[in-house]
Amino acid sequence: MKRSQESSGDETRQTQKTKTENKAEVRSSPIYLTTIEDLPSEENVDTVGLRDLIGLEDMVSMFQFNFMFTLPFILEKLHPRARSVVNSYFIYGRKPIGDDHTGDMLRAEREAFGSKQNITIDGETLMNAYATHHTKMMVLFFKTKDGEEEAQVVIHTANLIEFDWSNMTQGVWKSPRLKLKSRGESTNSDSSSVGIKFGNDFLKYLRKYRNKSAKLAAEMISKYDFSPVEAIFVASAPGNYNTNDPEYGQWGIVKLQKEIAKFSKSSENGTESRTGYVVAQVSSIATLGATDSYLGPIVTNALNGRPFFDKVTEKTSPLKLIFPSVEDVADSLEGYVSGSSIHFKRQSAPQLKQLEYMKLLLHRWHALKAGRQRCAPHIKTYTKVINNGQELEWLLLTSANLSKHAWGTVNKTKANHWIQSWECGVLIHANAFRGKNNSLVPVYKSNNSNVEGQKDKNTICVRMPYDLPLQKYTPRDVIWSANENYTEPDWRGNKWIL
Repeated sequence: MKRSQESSGDETRQTQKTKTENKAEVRSSPIYLTTIEDLPSEENVDTVGLRDLIGLEDMVSMFQFNFMFTLPFILEKLHPRARSVVNSYFIYGRKPIGDDHTGDMLRAEREAFGSKQNITIDGETLMNAYATHHTKMMVLFFKTKDGEEEAQVVIHTANLIEFDWSNMTQGVWKSPRLKLKSRGESTNSDSSSVGIKFGNDFLKYLRKYRNKSAKLAAEMISKYDFSPVEAIFVASAPGNYNTNDPEYGQWGIVKLQKEIAKFSKSSENGTESRTGYVVAQVSSIATLGATDSYLGPIVTNALNGRPFFDKVTEKTSPLKLIFPSVEDVADSLEGYVSGSSIHFKRQSAPQLKQLEYMKLLLHRWHALKAGRQRCAPHIKTYTKVINNGQELEWLLLTSANLSKHAWGTVNKTKANHWIQSWECGVLIHANAFRGKNNSLVPVYKSNNSNVEGQKDKNTICVRMPYDLPLQKYTPRDVIWSANENYTEPDWRGNKWIL
């Protein structure tokens, strides 16, 4: 496979603002798609590659939190004049027992690369053998030519391997370049500010880690001012949180439910229906149970900002799932090979029963308008679509798939929330942005698509990885499962035989 030919990024695009005569402001999308190497430039407008994020000459340190890594691929993306200067930290998940395969591989790659002093490899011991460190996040530090110290947080969906940055649909959110706090400024100053709250929550997350590299990242980033950030941090940190625990409600599905509940209250009005529908678009659906005891009572209610286990009513926005069919995978740029990153099991009796109650919710990977029809999705997004698909109430970009390990199990009887894996995401909502009366508007193939401003609302463009309206599964469509054999060749002429 060819290496990605990544277009150079424009650091100013995230804060780009456009004025139209006699109309409110139009702002470019805070969400980026990654560059696709086998698509033409017109399909890669406003996209970012790994080099755009870490290949800057003024970068001095990077902390990479991820599930999978290939060191030579990553380090080759550094600016040539920065390679001998950058201190690189790689944080991965280490199983509590058994061999440390990821750590051994990274250390061997470091040895082969011929540089030890600037590369630190740190494993975070996982809760159990089934847990994962699935977070995909960067904490970057810079020193400008003027001697200014700056930092940036990047939250994304790609493993740090070449395959994920080549022809798969991935998403990226990056903070503005953060400045050092003023002398004497408190970490908790103006905690009502969206940006300061993001920073406080981000620090809490970093401080949940026990490895030295994450602790160093927390110490370093705590010196920076997060007030320019216009987003909400939503992460999962392993633990068993009881309802009387101070940390209950800070992580996973409970955190997401609490934040969305705030939006639901603030956006209600008596004239315009905002019921719409909620979408979970993921690359993996775990075994959730033979009966619908999680997807409806927990996930659907959380995405509606409603109490867990509430009954569905006419006021509940229905859940729609986007997950690739066998045909979607076979026709993707990488063919069946892309399906190695997309997971749903349909072998056991409970898994088949789960598929039965999921069938009516399933929608194809449909992304013609978005320019990603043939780019199999590794991105994960959750969103609420309103106003007949012309507007979004909120959108979450995250590493978290549909899984109890990722989001946590909420137990009504025991009054606890049990999370096993590490995840990281960023939630955007109109109220998180400066100015009053903002509107999130889906856009396609660029980060603003020359959107015309609205007279009475500021427009926040949101780059969509898939098309609205959604395309429902037909009776002939079959959900992709990497655990099945497919003897009919994909477009490349390859079969998928286990």
